Amino acid sequence: MLSVCFGLLAQPTAFVAAQAQCGYVDNIDFPVDTSLFSIVQDYAAPSARWQGRFHSGEDWFIDRNLAAGSARGTAYGEYVRAAANGRVVFSDPGAWGFDGGVIVLEHVFPDNSVAYSMYGHITDETGVAFPAVYTCVRRGDIIAAVDDVRPVPHLHFEIRASTNTTPGAGYVWLDPEELGYRRPSKFVQNWQTWLQGVYRWRVDLADELGPAAPPAQLEDYSLVYLDAASGVDRLVRATPDGRVLWRVLLSKDGVGVGLERDGVNLFYADGEVQFVARDGTLGQAWSLGEPLQGAPVSAFGLQLFRTPNNQLVAVDTAARQIAWRIDDVQPILRSALGTEVLGLVTEAPDGSAELLIIDSHGTLLDRAFLSEPGALAVDGQGGLLALTRGGLWHIDNDGQWTLSTIPVIGNRDAALRVGPEGTQYIFDGLTLTAYSADNVGLWQVPMSRRIEGENQLMLADRWILLTSSDGDVIAWQTANGAECGRARIWGDTRTGVWSALNPDGTLRIWVGDQIIGLDWRQFTETCR
Repeated sequence: MLSVCFGLLAQPTAFVAAQAQCGYVDNIDFPVDTSLFSIVQDYAAPSARWQGRFHSGEDWFIDRNLAAGSARGTAYGEYVRAAANGRVVFSDPGAWGFDGGVIVLEHVFPDNSVAYSMYGHITDETGVAFPAVYTCVRRGDIIAAVDDVRPVPHLHFEIRASTNTTPGAGYVWLDPEELGYRRPSKFVQNWQTWLQGVYRWRVDLADELGPAAPPAQLEDYSLVYLDAASGVDRLVRATPDGRVLWRVLLSKDGVGVGLERDGVNLFYADGEVQFVARDGTLGQAWSLGEPLQGAPVSAFGLQLFRTPNNQLVAVDTAARQIAWRIDDVQPILRSALGTEVLGLVTEAPDGSAELLIIDSHGTLLDRAFLSEPGALAVDGQGGLLALTRGGLWHIDNDGQWTLSTIPVIGNRDAALRVGPEGTQYIFDGLTLTAYSADNVGLWQVPMSRRIEGENQLMLADRWILLTSSDGDVIAWQTANGAECGRARIWGDTRTGVWSALNPDGTLRIWVGDQIIGLDWRQFTETCR
């Protein structure tokens, strides 16, 4: 299976053994302090200054405005550290002339893959001597300082999967991925989790922004999902331990997968629906007669899709027809299904958002305009909770709204969950707060940074779990908010997130271009 998630090239065993004289990578980190530095030019971004060439790394700098009032309002002179244990294969303070020096390190990972980290726009003139070629460095060793280069002092940071140890220009004409470069932040964040003891397995997906829809989980915890490689959609089944069981190349675009007895239903963008058996055999197909868009939402035994003409259609796969439809529905961001009502948060391309309340017969009970998207959850009575800019609202099965006395304000990063005893867990991107059933605050946990994107809360026994499309995975105790486990994998706020915790003890998460399996007991070990 294509592995663009990190794509490290396999090396001959003898070659790897020789390089491992500097030790294997046991942890990895960013080369600068990310609480001060941020990315000013991203990986693969085209540059007007370089005739449209693509950036082969990431440029990290210190925003003077963010650092206002401190002596550290510039990146010049800031330490640059080795990202991981490795061997120096290039080191020259004058490699880029007026644009500073370059260091390249070679790293051997526990799976015997080899990667190279490159550090550009650096200097030894502030008192930090460059390490000599063929010497060993350890993660966190200071190897240089940021130089005073154009247009502002910054660090150019690259990750390479090829054996190219020359400085390079920092910009390339072709897709950097095809030339052996890798997205540095993605590489670092993923390996930080893959090197943890909680990591069990992963399935690498071909599309960096992930599949068109979340995977469908079968009874044995295997997963069936859509993926795309070289413009061709594929339907894939992965075993419970993350091995690809089969792949089926599709002749046209798929938009989603829904569970069906003895297999799944595959939904195509042109409106065709096809049964796929557990062994990957394609069964009979039938057509809805109109195209579909977006990932499906399962509700009331139906599969809900948008159509290109902004209708919401409810597909009854048993009857092979559309059960009902609702006009003027924008792309769906969030959903929550109560006992009798479904809530959908939608957002139009112009940024306008709505909350739709729909009953099981397809009747639109209410349509509320939102100043920005919020969060949805099911309350203790089977109705809905909606966290909006206007506060926290209870919505009953008749579509009637009642404002809660909890003083909270929602936003597009918000998430909600209600426990079996009515405890309400509210996340706003910056804090997680627990309230009792009678709206009394129980505890609050601040985040070290804002967690953006689609955020989801899941309850598991005495823990509450946050998973984010931005890649954060955090568990807390429900009793007091004590943190029990944390990991971060690479994600993207443009994508979705899906997770499931099963009796086999594996936490399965889809985010970005990977599905990963974590050992749940070990992940929460500090709170046991």
